[in-house]
Amino acid sequence: MVTGSDHGRRYSIGELDGLPWRRLAQVCSNTMVPAHFRKVAERRLALRVERLALGEQIALARIAPRAVLADLVRLREGQVLEAVLGNPKTTFADLIDFLRDRGLPPAALRHVGEHHHWGEPVEVRSMIVAHPSTPVHTALTVLATLPEKEVRRLLGEGSLPPVVAIQARRLHDGEEE
Repeated sequence: MVTGSDHGRRYSIGELDGLPWRRLAQVCSNTMVPAHFRKVAERRLALRVERLALGEQIALARIAPRAVLADLVRLREGQVLEAVLGNPKTTFADLIDFLRDRGLPPAALRHVGEHHHWGEPVEVRSMIVAHPSTPVHTALTVLATLPEKEVRRLLGEGSLPPVVAIQARRLHDGEEE
């Protein structure tokens, strides 16, 4: 029997399914628990994500291990993505992967574009501007913060939504005059 401990309590792998989601999340992040046991707990937690109430999903997104973050983002709930962005385990690479999802809701993209930390890197701003679901106001606001070279690159790719492309051309043409 493989066991892991959580605050002195020992669990078998078979008992993981009976744990409440919050306790399961604690097992996932407890470094005193063997790595293979934590991985099993992460998989079990990921399987529960869709069945949780929205408030529970948001709470989990704030503390979830990296292995569960993508499952939370796939829910396509703006409030859940906001909580994922505040999770200290979320990495830049995670965010880039999340932004590749063409089904992200507009509110989530607006939040990323306005986020004090995640909205800063040029790569993130470019992805926000080019994302088809980004609200026009957000895309245009972020577009104005991009370096001229990046605007030219985006125009050259032809990946901008039509309204954003028009403004990008205006910015680009205005800077060349």
